[in-house]
Amino acid sequence: SEALVWKALCDIFYSQSSIDSCFSDGSPLHKASFELEHCDVHPEDFPPIRVVHFADKWYSVNNRRLYVFKAAFNPDTKIQVIEGVVDHTFFNNFTTQNEGTDVLVRFPHGRITGKGKGGGSSDDMGAQSSDEGLRVTAEAGQVQPKAASAGASASM
Repeated sequence: SEALVWKALCDIFYSQSSIDSCFSDGSPLHKASFELEHCDVHPEDFPPIRVVHFADKWYSVNNRRLYVFKAAFNPDTKIQVIEGVVDHTFFNNFTTQNEGTDVLVRFPHGRITGKGKGGGSSDDMGAQSSDEGLRVTAEAGQVQPKAASAGASASM
C-alpha cells in the first residue's frame, strides 16, 4: 500500500487544461462539491488524489477530484494525497497551458451551472456555448467565464 501525505490544496495544481463536468460514473462535480461543503460526504469518502512533482510544483493526476475539493474547501485546507512519479502516462495527459493555475470545465449541451467558489451548484448561470466553459483559478478558487479569465490568468 502506498503512503499518504498531507498537502494544502493551494499547493496542488491542475495537470490538464480542461475537465469534464461529471465524474466517470456520471455524477456531476457540482453535486460532490455541494455535498462536501455541507458535510454530507467527507474527503476520505473519495479515493486519494495522486500528485506528481514536476517543474517545482505538485500536479494532480486526478483533476476532477482536485476541482471538487478546491470548490468545497479553503485553499489552505490540507488533504491526504499519494505522491506518484513522473511517467509517460503523466506526460500524455499533461495539457495545462497555464502551469496548472486554472482549469476549464466542459459542460454538455452548452449549459453552465456554477457558483462563486468554483464547484458549482444547481443555480443556473444561463446558457453559454460549451467551448466557452468556466475557468477555475487555483489560487482564488473562483469561477470565471473563460474569456474573462484570459487577462486574469496572464497577470498571475
